[in-house]
Amino acid sequence: MNAMHVMSRRSLIRATALTAIAGSITPVRAQAANPNVLQTLTVFLEGNPLPPSTGQILDRASADAVIAANVAAAPGQRLVVNPDNSITDPVSGMTILQGYVPADPFYDTPPHPMCGGVPPAQPTIAASTWGLGTFKPFIWGQSHASNAGRGRYTATGANLAWVGCYGGGGKYYPCSDPLVLASDSDGNVWSRVADMVAGKPINGTMINRVVLGGCPVGGTSINDWAPSGSEHARLISALTDYMNTVGMPTHLCFDQGDADALSMTTAQWFARFQAMLNAVRGIGCTSPIWVTISTVCNFRDAANPAPNEASSRTGADLIAREVGRQKIRAAQAMAQSINGNTHAGPNNDLIEWRLRAYGDGCHFGELGLAAHAKAWVAALFGP
Repeated sequence: MNAMHVMSRRSLIRATALTAIAGSITPVRAQAANPNVLQTLTVFLEGNPLPPSTGQILDRASADAVIAANVAAAPGQRLVVNPDNSITDPVSGMTILQGYVPADPFYDTPPHPMCGGVPPAQPTIAASTWGLGTFKPFIWGQSHASNAGRGRYTATGANLAWVGCYGGGGKYYPCSDPLVLASDSDGNVWSRVADMVAGKPINGTMINRVVLGGCPVGGTSINDWAPSGSEHARLISALTDYMNTVGMPTHLCFDQGDADALSMTTAQWFARFQAMLNAVRGIGCTSPIWVTISTVCNFRDAANPAPNEASSRTGADLIAREVGRQKIRAAQAMAQSINGNTHAGPNNDLIEWRLRAYGDGCHFGELGLAAHAKAWVAALFGP
């Protein structure tokens, strides 16, 4: 497959979705104006729009060949082929619905950083005074909390007396992507959250200042953040510094799970989360914590070009991937309800999956980042 084909606007994204067999929905494959572009109905599994797999398909003939190959392999994998060419796993009760949607040009092996290269270093800004109206979230986790989205944003602070990031060592920086507190160099959901929370209720008053803090790192596992993990010491150091300089966080926000969706059990992830949270409490941090549901990532970049592994995943592999994601979702739900001080953050897997296609297939594009920010604000402050 040459570069011209990879960048074709007529390309198709394979959208293989799963649903419970009892609620199985026949995919709608309506012919678009361009006969080489097919459309499909998005289907759901327990409220989570998938696909667990996306990949670049060049034309209708290639798309039909992928479906035919999965159908042919299914009986040997002890899967049931249905009249509409969907594939059912009788053990898990899940059905793979095969279909296609037009690919956004940005989805085609975007280079990283996606936003025009590494920006110049940001200047420090003067601190403010932090009263009851200050929103002070401390954020950590993996790439959905880091600067990995498509579309840099700078908080305007139009309805705030002060907005910025605490970068450690007593220094404050603009709330401008890429945020100094996070890894990667593209767009961040929290710069958008900063503008959206102005006027929200907090401590018996309304938010008039925002001081973001944290240390998210793309690609990290829960094992990295738990005691003895590679990021644990940095978490404890950054949080301690934030508490000593800015004050006790109003909210702890943990956004992680994608990296562990194919490698850990529910019990394993939850045990590591508890160990991490106990360490946070051990340094005197009493702030309530919000935990996301986050398991879906189908990352593609120039090092993983079309058709990539997504086009060659069989029905059995797709089922196994979703079963693994369900285990982590269950663990995250447990983490959200340990006691009155643990809460549900947004369900990232519920955000319309096409909004990832405007990024790199895993991380959100600009519309996805806006939807993610709205979901965070609703989780923290109510709809």
